[in-house]
Amino acid sequence: MEMKLEDMKTIMEKLEPVPQPEWDGISYPSFIPFREKGAEKAIQDIMGFKSRESDILLATHCKSGTHWIYEIMQMLLRNTTELEKGAKSNSMLEGISDLSSLDSIPSPRILDTHCSFKYLPKQHIEKKNKIVHIVRNPKDVCVSFYHHASKDKFTNFNGSWNDFFDLWMAGKLLYGAWYDYELEMEQAEKDFSGMIYTCYYEDMKQDPVKEIKKLADFLGVECSATHIEEVAKATSFKNMQEKKFDITQVFDGKGFIYRKGEIGDWKNYFTVAQNEKFDIQFNKKMKDSPGNVYDLYTGDSVLNVDNAQAQSLTQPIKEHFKSEIVNKWNSVGIVQVRLAIHKNGTEVAFFLFDGKESNKTDWFLKERLQNSSYTDLQNSTSNIPTNVFSIYGLQGFLNIYRSFYINSVWGGCASDAGWLMVYDTHNVAGCPWEGYYLSDKPAILYSPISTRVRFSQIDRANLICHSSCLKPIQLDAVTHCYKPCDTIIDVTSKIRQLREDLTINRKNTTSYRRTLQSVYEDRTSAKTMGLTGATFLVSVVCVFIYFDCVRFQTGRSNTKNDICKGQLIIFLKSSVD
Repeated sequence: MEMKLEDMKTIMEKLEPVPQPEWDGISYPSFIPFREKGAEKAIQDIMGFKSRESDILLATHCKSGTHWIYEIMQMLLRNTTELEKGAKSNSMLEGISDLSSLDSIPSPRILDTHCSFKYLPKQHIEKKNKIVHIVRNPKDVCVSFYHHASKDKFTNFNGSWNDFFDLWMAGKLLYGAWYDYELEMEQAEKDFSGMIYTCYYEDMKQDPVKEIKKLADFLGVECSATHIEEVAKATSFKNMQEKKFDITQVFDGKGFIYRKGEIGDWKNYFTVAQNEKFDIQFNKKMKDSPGNVYDLYTGDSVLNVDNAQAQSLTQPIKEHFKSEIVNKWNSVGIVQVRLAIHKNGTEVAFFLFDGKESNKTDWFLKERLQNSSYTDLQNSTSNIPTNVFSIYGLQGFLNIYRSFYINSVWGGCASDAGWLMVYDTHNVAGCPWEGYYLSDKPAILYSPISTRVRFSQIDRANLICHSSCLKPIQLDAVTHCYKPCDTIIDVTSKIRQLREDLTINRKNTTSYRRTLQSVYEDRTSAKTMGLTGATFLVSVVCVFIYFDCVRFQTGRSNTKNDICKGQLIIFLKSSVD
């Protein structure tokens, strides 16, 4: 069954260029099965593939790190650190004419495909077999895809970078638009809880040992710390580039699967105009994706108002929740807003704002500050400078993205000081305390002492899940108000359980929205605002808005000026009677 380089060369010499096979509005590479059967029959064969319960499907969009994750998976499952001698294409469903030939592969089989979720083997889905999914910054995907398509004869692309960019924007590349693929996978994660494990290219590059351990846990593989470190070393880009067999040598004699593997290479290709066009399209396409709570909170949409599970606070919350009351802010007579930071169910800090004649974002201003638990920032007349004080925070300035941000000093990362910020996105090249210490996100960062602190002075932390109430929130359809819960409780879960039960569903394509700006600075930061599982409560007397953080960091302080992580709760006092 294994396809050798000599065999591929012979086949390629005989193949004539053909139009890209297309079915159901999606075009595909001109692989042999598509030439022989046509796109419709080839896809139907994939959907009808007979899956074993032990099968693991690697489902990814093109150029997202498929070959890399495939090697990691096979090392974990085979208990080896040797690179597989064959090519990943030997198990690529759309590249195999006779899928029954895969019967000879011993279990557990690793099968891979770039096909959309709706075209995956039905038996695999019905049996809820495991699926591994990797996501990469779409701008880097676009650039990597361009280089691949320029050399791969199965793609029939002979244009320039600008030509390829236009095809991306038009959604006319192979396998369809990246947005459609990732949104479909995101929905599948919600529909089939626990079946899909999503990992992130940038996270794997930044901390491979940690990410490989998480992947091993999902696969149910027990590995020693030493073995995981050896796997990380064996699957490093440099090692794979030097030693891994690259079937694409058949095209140019060198191969192009392992080209660069860099993060941020898109900056070498995107013009400012292209970057702006890309961002506009991304924001439009991904606006309904629930991963970015900042956009969810400030936008006009509501989410999960009829979903009891999303509103339940007695179990780990797997969905965001936003009620229509947030969008009716101006009609409920808000007179005062109290932003409280809770840790382990106890208030550790607060800010009190004048809410009169405010809207859902401009109440969060220094000019409205009436009181605070911080001695150096007790009201609007405090002398300590605040260069940023807003929910909007920094949305692109110097490529920094932090929301619900109260900052005092910028000092080249090391001296950044303030009181509060919300951060929930992987950061590729920002401050060390963002890219390393906050590798688990979302995170609500606050000063645990009575004054501001430097954000760089943090420790690694454990993950804690906080739930806020004993009883579910009930919506009053007449008043559109929420009855507050009777009791606030605290629920702690294990890191592994959180990662398996929550993070898979929470981390999604929108986590890249704040990394897509084209600002050529040495210092870049990622998206902020990851208040996962936002819960909004409103009563006639007062309004409670609970940002129930499903996943964030809560750590111990080794120094006085340690930055801590906690739960953000916003209380809104209404004049409505």
